Amino acid sequence: MTDNLSGWKCTACGLVSFADGGDCSGCGSSDTAPFADSGDGELLSWSIVRVAPERFADMAPYAIGLVQLTNGERLLGRLQSIPAEDEGIGSPVSFLRFEEGGSLLFSTS
Repeated sequence: MTDNLSGWKCTACGLVSFADGGDCSGCGSSDTAPFADSGDGELLSWSIVRVAPERFADMAPYAIGLVQLTNGERLLGRLQSIPAEDEGIGSPVSFLRFEEGGSLLFSTS
């Protein structure tokens, strides 16, 4: 079962955020609207993180991916598993859950 992919979208610059309230971190505007999506999309690009920031060091190596949701939004998140070297791009992905610190976790199908 997946969590709901919901947050806020700045109506001034279009930045999607999953942080709790506040002004847009992109342009500073306080004009936001609720954002919700199924979390289904396509993997556009991915990379392996081998030397991770301290708070994620115990997970390394891990893959991060650029995901285009079916509504056209593009989000960056961690992938549940590392794709094979010749696979991944164009694969369907689904949002699984928010992780510690508000990062996104996607599964590749």
